[in-house]
Amino acid sequence: GGNLMGRYGCVAWAPDFGQELPLVPREQARLKLGLPGQLRLVLSAGVLSKRKSIDLLIGALAHPKCKNDIGALLLGRTDDFTEEILRGDLASMLQAKNRLWRWNSEYDSSLYSLALSAADCAWCVYDQHFTSSGFLWEAARAGLPTLGTSVGVIGEEIGKCGLGIAIKEPEPSLLSQALDRLTRPGEERKRWSMNCLQAGELHTSRGFARAICDGLLRIAESASQKIEG
Repeated sequence: GGNLMGRYGCVAWAPDFGQELPLVPREQARLKLGLPGQLRLVLSAGVLSKRKSIDLLIGALAHPKCKNDIGALLLGRTDDFTEEILRGDLASMLQAKNRLWRWNSEYDSSLYSLALSAADCAWCVYDQHFTSSGFLWEAARAGLPTLGTSVGVIGEEIGKCGLGIAIKEPEPSLLSQALDRLTRPGEERKRWSMNCLQAGELHTSRGFARAICDGLLRIAESASQKIEG
């Protein structure tokens, strides 16, 4: 593949992608998961290691400037660092107020689909993470605006595609304000959600296959032209 690219001067872009999961109405998903209907819900899913910055999420939710109707759903196993954070006073306070919900075990695609359907925005404020994320595009396909940092590919994609907010300083006060904007009903959120849906359709297995086929076609056309020349 690399030799063909170099020989015929053709470079093809292929999108990274996540799972394509069926979605259900938000109210239906929340009913099945036992989640409050009025809570503005931030979703973090996968292996909830230190890199996922759940400590920053808890700090943002517990900050005095954070609205009391914003909470989080954490889906997946935790490492020791994150588990210690979730056993702390701030997390306990949020759980007591029904603002922090956890599924601390392995989960299947059905549960993940419900979580995506139930959420209002996605948490991608990852520490020292410079590549893209399947979760970013799975959330996008669900129309979920994303909060990330301005560092790395995730921040670049958020800015380029208008997927949400890429924050420069992940400080609790600023994070809580960003979560309010991302989950607040209105034209701004509608625009982010529409951008997510449009971009998410490109980052699917179909989009990946289409890009590969288009790239191979350009290689074939370039090779044909060189042979004929």
